[in-house]
Amino acid sequence: MTQGDKKRGFLIMPFDHALDWLHAQVIHASVAQGVHTSRADDSFQPGPVVQQILDDIDASDVIFAVCTGKNANVFFELGYAWRNHTPILIAEDTHDFPFDILGNRTALYGRESPGSDRDTLRFRLEKAIASVLAEERLPRGRRLAVPPQPKRVARLTARIEGSDHKVLITNAGTIDIQHILVQSPKEAASFHLHEDDLPIDVLRPGDTVRISAFMTMGGGPRIFDLTLTGKTGDGESVEFKSKISL
Repeated sequence: MTQGDKKRGFLIMPFDHALDWLHAQVIHASVAQGVHTSRADDSFQPGPVVQQILDDIDASDVIFAVCTGKNANVFFELGYAWRNHTPILIAEDTHDFPFDILGNRTALYGRESPGSDRDTLRFRLEKAIASVLAEERLPRGRRLAVPPQPKRVARLTARIEGSDHKVLITNAGTIDIQHILVQSPKEAASFHLHEDDLPIDVLRPGDTVRISAFMTMGGGPRIFDLTLTGKTGDGESVEFKSKISL
């Protein structure tokens, strides 16, 4: 699986020039951790391409999967990799992940906060690589007695859709969240939510609801945070903030 002390990595991602910068970030982070990372187009061997990709996944110590855009090939290869690996998931935002994989190690790059922006991505990837290399790998050929269970993660997100300013509220976690309220800051004086749509009784993992909103004269910022609150099944209060751009 390794050549001497050199660890191997394999990058699963869409072949899109808009993501060339992301490819470079993964390579730089890998080099910093002593890992030689390649992707499918780095191989020029004759023969079936899919089998070569699967062989490269099997032979690697670290797997990266860029889920941005929900590319079908990426998720096929990611599903195969999950047999023996704990892949490092990379995406622009949580909307790129199906709800059942959100509890796994992720590296986001499309937000403005330091923990999920482009500026800190390489550093976070380096830490994720080190963590993967420190884990005990499941021996190849051995089967799990039970399927891996997703971690209990509470997460709500919000975004604006369309010219009518519908607010989409999504349960991007792995547990139910009840009695959900949404509040805009006082300084966003021109933005209003229809109170008749709130509270949301319950959102299950992966569910999305649309809340009506309207604009009035009054000014205020065009970019602000919506505050989403709710309760988990065991009564724990949760709060999340989602950045909105009008």
